[in-house]
Amino acid sequence: MLGVVNKAIEHFIRATYGDRVWRDAAQHAQVSVGGAGGDIEPMLMYSDEMTYQLIDGLIQSTGKPRQDVLDDLGTFLVTPPHGRMVRRLLRFGGATFDEFLISMGDLNDRVALALPDLDLPAITVNLCATDRAVITVENRIHGFANVLQGLLRAMADDYGTLVFIDIEDCNDNTSEIVVILIEQNFAKGAEFNLAG
Repeated sequence: MLGVVNKAIEHFIRATYGDRVWRDAAQHAQVSVGGAGGDIEPMLMYSDEMTYQLIDGLIQSTGKPRQDVLDDLGTFLVTPPHGRMVRRLLRFGGATFDEFLISMGDLNDRVALALPDLDLPAITVNLCATDRAVITVENRIHGFANVLQGLLRAMADDYGTLVFIDIEDCNDNTSEIVVILIEQNFAKGAEFNLAG
């Protein structure tokens, strides 16, 4: 796993639960927390097991269900002030939430432009109707579908769209996230300017 993922988990834990919980999670994963920024280097590769151990340590320390923690992580990744850059990358996917959903099938290509070593699971989007989409996610990274679910929910809020999002079909290989658009212009969306 690219270190930027572990660094994002560190920022999430510190901002949401504080330094004590971060130290507990890091100790569980045998990660050093010395120095100003800790010892996780964003551009180095780490074992997937270390990433899973960080999440396990967080769950042990907080007592929260795994799905909730991962969903919250996905929301954190795109919610300002912490998720400005990821949100910006995603907002280039379309002017409306349904355009954004369609663009999720190209997410891996867009991420590869910015971080070629970040190998995300495959994502495919199937529009079943004007108000329903099914996003199929490869289960190569445990819990990725839950992170994506939180990210999608936060992006719907960003667009001002009311949606129902749930993970339905799961097997060893894939998970399916069902997105039902209830109201496209439910609230005023957040400002987004292409020029930055």
